[in-house]
Amino acid sequence: MEITRLFRLALITASIGLLASLVWWWYSKPSLNEETLTKVPVFEFPLIGRSGVVTRHQFKGQYLVVSYFNPDCSHCRRLAATVGEKPTGTKIKLRGQEIRVGWLWVTRFDEDQAWNFMKDFGLTDKPLTYLAADREGSFYRAFGDMHVPSLYVFDPQGNFLEAVYDEPLYSDVLKIIGGGQAQKPKKIR
Repeated sequence: MEITRLFRLALITASIGLLASLVWWWYSKPSLNEETLTKVPVFEFPLIGRSGVVTRHQFKGQYLVVSYFNPDCSHCRRLAATVGEKPTGTKIKLRGQEIRVGWLWVTRFDEDQAWNFMKDFGLTDKPLTYLAADREGSFYRAFGDMHVPSLYVFDPQGNFLEAVYDEPLYSDVLKIIGGGQAQKPKKIR
């Protein structure tokens, strides 16, 4: 009789604990909706291949492209190939104007493999290009998605322009910056 009573008490306690955990988890998730990402979020990622961190302040006054990627992803490799084949320089010419574009590549995957990925596509020596590690999963908290590949474009004032995923290419970035839309405009928010 005493064992049955202890078992019931333990079961009730465990159920209440589980329910409390679920409630805490549900309400601790960031609230994401279509309007959430309007400006460059606050972020700080450790750099891969060099010491230090990268923050949004390093891209002030220029377009910012944030690419969340996996070195094994074929779509990520295609994007990197289209970016890597472009000439190096701190400015690109678009519709008769020279503009500055900074590119942040962020990965949560193997850092050595990510560095080799960047080297393979000639991205390690490109100006205004950074490779960063998402060691603590903070990309999700800042940008709201961890879909691979995810590509976010911001204007020089830090305003969010568009997000594309699945098969982004360099030409999509130029279309977004130039005031158009990507070939496959897929909003992820």
